[in-house]
Amino acid sequence: MDELFQIVTMIIPKAGIQVGNVPLTANMILLAMVLIKNPNQAILSIQRRRGLGICYGIFVVFGIITFLLGTAEGFSAFRLAQIITVLASPLAGVIALRTSPERSLKILTLALLLVNFYALLQFIIGIDQTAIPGITYTYGQDLATKTNGVGMSKLASAQKMPSTFQVGNSLGIFDALGISLILIWKPQTQSWRMARYCAIAAGFIGIVLCGSRSTIIPFALVALLLLFQRFKATVPRMRGTYIAGTSLAITAGIVYVLLFQRPIIEQFLTRNLTQTLADPTAAGRTDQWSAMAQGIAGLSTPQLVRLIFFGQGASYDLGGEGLPTFFTTFGLFGTVAFYGMLIMAIVYLWRNVRTRTVALGVFCVFFAFLVDSSFYYPPNVMMVFIIVGIAFSNVRADSDVAESPQRTN
Repeated sequence: MDELFQIVTMIIPKAGIQVGNVPLTANMILLAMVLIKNPNQAILSIQRRRGLGICYGIFVVFGIITFLLGTAEGFSAFRLAQIITVLASPLAGVIALRTSPERSLKILTLALLLVNFYALLQFIIGIDQTAIPGITYTYGQDLATKTNGVGMSKLASAQKMPSTFQVGNSLGIFDALGISLILIWKPQTQSWRMARYCAIAAGFIGIVLCGSRSTIIPFALVALLLLFQRFKATVPRMRGTYIAGTSLAITAGIVYVLLFQRPIIEQFLTRNLTQTLADPTAAGRTDQWSAMAQGIAGLSTPQLVRLIFFGQGASYDLGGEGLPTFFTTFGLFGTVAFYGMLIMAIVYLWRNVRTRTVALGVFCVFFAFLVDSSFYYPPNVMMVFIIVGIAFSNVRADSDVAESPQRTN
């Protein structure tokens, strides 16, 4: 069950059907089954690190009250589903307690290869032309309504390749996390070592194709630091090989793209440099945040108290993107607790030199959650805590292997 959940979450997270206004996906059904399997263990998974457990406890308390108030006030089913999804998603990391890190990392490797190969097909052939209803996107939904610039064949209007995640933002989050985790893996066989290298390359291609500036910009800032941290975690006798192999791979990748895939580079530069520099509103976000601030200023005292503790009421109509809209949904305490969980995860991961690359991957997602609302949509929050859980389990497994000879003496 746990492995199936990981496979679906990482490869076909949007497989399912639209029921009314709410998407019913295999990912969400499996999450419920994984949590029901052992609720105590699910809670324990988030409490393995005390800071994470405290932040999650605060988030759940205020989040449940927000949900109950929303139910009483007649929030839409879709909005209530978003609240429940965000509340439950951090518990998805429980699968790392019940699945060996080696198997989880192999699944991640295959997922990076398959998902990003499909994204490349979308780039070459077209998003509409490669879509499989109910599998690569939720049956009953319209890909043309997603924020990818979909609607015409091939590259005419597509700026973001969503792969099987329906939107490019989610693909970027998966790739940033996947690359950061797979860098710490040390496969035992030559075939899996080669698969790992290919998966890392595929992840970088996916980052370029996803078109999500909220992921690409922080990932570009930490990319060299990712490689440096991997170098520091490499045993001294293998560092020369690491430098040579990394340099060769980067050079070969640059040459290949320049010679055979120039449209990828052209789209990347247009999307992330030309359009970014030409748009001082950050895709309308600053205008949204300004309107939100004006809306908050117009609230009465009771409304403002409600907003601070449990988020906005049904009649407030405070929209936006990123952290501000999280605040209007969950209130101040829920917002601090949720983003506190991410910060605590980064801190715990950074403390161990072997998991620092994963800390950088989570930082990329933290940045994305600050500026867009991808936290509302599965499997983004789930993916963070699955990756964090696997990282912790992998380090623990390596420590057990290192200590086992001493135990037999």
